[in-house]
Amino acid sequence: MDKLRRAIGNTAALALAGGVVLALLGWLLAPGYLRLIRTPEEIRANAEVYLRIYFLSLPSIIAYNFGAGMLRALALSMWRPTGCCFACWQTALWAWPGPHSFPRP
Repeated sequence: MDKLRRAIGNTAALALAGGVVLALLGWLLAPGYLRLIRTPEEIRANAEVYLRIYFLSLPSIIAYNFGAGMLRALALSMWRPTGCCFACWQTALWAWPGPHSFPRP
């Protein structure tokens, strides 16, 4: 049982750390990616806000997927909706006050 707890703890830590790293990379690389795919200038500012909000939600999305897999393996799949609600709320909080509050170019 001790090995199982360590494995679950390590998996949760890896999910959180990986999500944070991807969120930071996404935040930093979003403008360059938009230039790389030749996003038109008139929508680039809004697209950058959208991408940054999306990347900031990655830690909760990744943690949810890792957690859902662990709970499914332990036959505790009834807890999945709770994790999904948490991930949705975190994404909504990152989006608040919303892209409409950012200055337009």
